[in-house]
Order: sequence, then structure tokens, then C-alpha cells
Amino acid sequence: MKILSIGNSFSEDAQAYLKGVCDAAGVDIYNVNLYVGGCTLLRHYNNMTRDIPEYRLDICGVATDRYVTIREALGMEEWDVVTLQEASVRSAEICHFEPYIYELIKYVRELCPRAKIALHQTWGYGEKLLHRMKHIGCYSTEEMCQRVGEVYREVMRRTGADILIPTGQVFSELYSKGYTVHHEDGQHSGRGLGRYALALCWCRVLFGINMTGNGFRDFEVPVTDEEIWAAWEAVDKLSIS
Repeated sequence: MKILSIGNSFSEDAQAYLKGVCDAAGVDIYNVNLYVGGCTLLRHYNNMTRDIPEYRLDICGVATDRYVTIREALGMEEWDVVTLQEASVRSAEICHFEPYIYELIKYVRELCPRAKIALHQTWGYGEKLLHRMKHIGCYSTEEMCQRVGEVYREVMRRTGADILIPTGQVFSELYSKGYTVHHEDGQHSGRGLGRYALALCWCRVLFGINMTGNGFRDFEVPVTDEEIWAAWEAVDKLSIS
């Protein structure tokens, strides 16, 4: 399976361990992330219409020194899945998605007609960023996770996208049980359990397989056996249609 993310640092987090987790699950992928830190759908749309080569090409979780346009990236491979997402702080309000998400999906479908469109649902911030959450009307990590989930489900309904990758739901499940899923900045995923849970979620949703027993262990920071089991459990509870 060939996967392209038109994303930002949150899709960078999601793809960091994805190749390794999929290899451990016995499924073959080639995954590319188009990276611009904090990139919004509005910025993606402007980059698309102006053909701006702003995106650092990250291949199978490894950053390169090559920069491309969205058009170039869409033409690189016969993509099976193309993922889109809004910037994290804007994901709790559906007004930020429109009309840009429709135009981006239309563009992807024109250039990659056989690719499935996936929405990568982001997650709530950690409590240390409560001040930022309050600006969007959320007063806890759980509330932001819930709001983001509702928004992405509604965007799915409005756009007719093919797949929802509910990483925010997995984060909420682990966070509610006291596990540390965030990076120390309170925003991004942690480089251990957080990134592992994201990759497990993507693999489960895209391939429809259970992740319990996944043997990937090449973490950037230590992950305990208890955390690994918790991630398996949270991901395998997902309802895959």
C-alpha cells in the first residue's frame, strides 16, 4: 500500500513508526509525508493553487532534503491512500475546514482518481496547554478530544471521504487511563507510546487487522510492556467498518 499525507507535524508523528509497525504486522507499505510545521488547510489550499514547493518530503518516517509541490507529490506514485487533516488548534471548529477541504479533496481525486481519501483525526492537547484550549472553548483534554472527534466525523459526512483514522480517539482512551501520550510540549505525540499508538491505529484502520502482539520495538524513547499492552487494547477496541 502506498500512502501519502498532505499534512504537518501531526502526520509526521503518525508516520514516524508506521513503516516499522506495518512491517512487524506483515503488511507492506510505502509512506510519504508532506511536511510543513503547523500547516493549515488554508495554507495547503494556497500552496496547491499557487504550486508552491514548500513541502519537505519525508519518506517512511525519515526526513529528506527535498522540497516539492502538492502536484509533484501526487504524481510521484500511484497512491492508494491520501490523507488530509486540519492543523491541531483549528480542528475543534468545523468552520476552518470549509471550503478548503472540499477543494483539496477535489484536486486529489482529479490527479489520483484511484486513491482513497482518508481524514487523519488529530487529538486534544495535554493539560499544560489548557490556556490554548480555552481559546477554542475547550476546558480539558477530554473535551478537546471529544470536540475534535465530532468535527472530523461531520467533515467525513459532508465530504464523502472514504476513511477516518481516529487517532484522537485512541489518544483519549490512553490519556483517560493515566498514560502519557503527549510530548513534553503538551501538543505533539510522545516519541514512545504516543507515536506507537498512532502507528498502530493507522495500521489497524488501513488494513483491518488486530494489532495485539505487534512486535515493533524500535522506539526513540523507552516504552514499557504495560504501555504496549494498553496501546494494543485501545487500538483493537476500534470499530472498523
